[in-house]
Amino acid sequence: MQLALLALSATIALAAHSFLVRQGYPRINAVSAWSVPWLTALVLLSIPGMSEPALGLLSIEMAALGIFGISVGAVTVAIIRPVARSAHHLYGLDDVPTSVVKSRHRILVVILALFVTFDMWRQYPVFSSLGGFAGIWSSNGSSFRQQVSILRLDELNSDVNFVQSVTGYLLFLGLGSLITGAILWRRGETLLAGLPLALLAVRSLLTLERTSFVIGAIVFAACVSILNTQDPLRQQRSRRYRRFVPAVSILAVLGAVLLLPLTIRNKGTGNATGVQSLTQYIVSGLAGLNIKNMNGLEWALPYSPVTDVVGTQPGLGSYTFGGWFQIANRLGLSVPPPTGAKDFAMAAWGNAGYATNILTSIGDFYLDFMLPGVFLLPIILASLATWLQWRSISWHYTSLLPASLAVAGLAWGFFGNSVWSDIRYGFVAVLAPLTLGRLRRTPPDSPAVGAASTPSSGAHKFKLRNEALFAPLPSESATAPRRKS
Repeated sequence: MQLALLALSATIALAAHSFLVRQGYPRINAVSAWSVPWLTALVLLSIPGMSEPALGLLSIEMAALGIFGISVGAVTVAIIRPVARSAHHLYGLDDVPTSVVKSRHRILVVILALFVTFDMWRQYPVFSSLGGFAGIWSSNGSSFRQQVSILRLDELNSDVNFVQSVTGYLLFLGLGSLITGAILWRRGETLLAGLPLALLAVRSLLTLERTSFVIGAIVFAACVSILNTQDPLRQQRSRRYRRFVPAVSILAVLGAVLLLPLTIRNKGTGNATGVQSLTQYIVSGLAGLNIKNMNGLEWALPYSPVTDVVGTQPGLGSYTFGGWFQIANRLGLSVPPPTGAKDFAMAAWGNAGYATNILTSIGDFYLDFMLPGVFLLPIILASLATWLQWRSISWHYTSLLPASLAVAGLAWGFFGNSVWSDIRYGFVAVLAPLTLGRLRRTPPDSPAVGAASTPSSGAHKFKLRNEALFAPLPSESATAPRRKS
């Protein structure tokens, strides 16, 4: 029964992904971003004798329900909003001067570097109390992460850090450099394009925190995948070969960022290190969900030993969108306060025990809206991500950042809801037009605009500006000589 359910889930995901690609959507879409990590964790935990406790049928059913909900939401939007093939040609970014993209990219990279520096400054008291980097990297990695978590909770519940919070939010806009970096990646400017990922990698290695870098890497890859749907790029095979070595380098950095913090944090504890710790990292969310399901759907309320708070159920969104509920609660709105309660449970993989306090996004969906939420929330989130991808390809290039963030939020679903619950990502997505809007002004004599100088409505003017911005490649224009068939 379990193998049949796994096979059915994989079949549904593959069919939905293939349909999206045929409709003109990128290969990294809502279905593939969600299903690949989930199916990987399901397969690993289904290996006989490797996981303790063994993966139960209820956990597989909840995972399958989530995959089905994601597929329904994405396919529904793709049916309503297929990506027109002409849109790939009309709204290509290749007509934007590389010098203009570089200028905007450098500004955003500087802002991101300031954010990394500011974040390290905020954590300096914890660094110094544990003996600096030498002490943290030798034996205090686990204590460091615990104290940083307590520090962030104190800042979140305090009213005296308003200036610091606003500064952190504004500097977080540097995340837009991932999008300009993806554009430059297509131009072959791989060194400059990879600077944002390098900054996030340095921050992750110094703070032993992997989430920000991995999510940043997913955002970068999702944006490149959206841009790769454009037909002119597919003809430039030489560029793809020139990007091979940088791509391998990024994958190597990704492996280092995943392995080193885990090894340092687990040093001196009973948890595994090395590659085995990475495997535990992949399956830990599903393992936590499986432990919760051992007694059926009657879950015990989660408890946080850090804050000494017992959670509530149903949370009505306070688990999935915790950061937003925290702000709404502090503004005096009548919403359930987020508790941040996450109790620890012990599991084992390959005869090596480990502690996990995560339940995947499926667990948060269930805590918020019970079993209907396990199906309905994936439909809503997948619909949003797919619609944003359609919008970024067919109409507004400023939707590249929100679309990539939404896909990253789904991809991280096997672990938790870091993107959906962190209000900073929503802040960046909403202000994407400010950080990425109008990479250049429309030339007054632009042939792509035509009648742009004539009076028109505001909406029509916005469309004409985008037509000028996303004009065809010179080699694809009407004046270019036609190739012989």
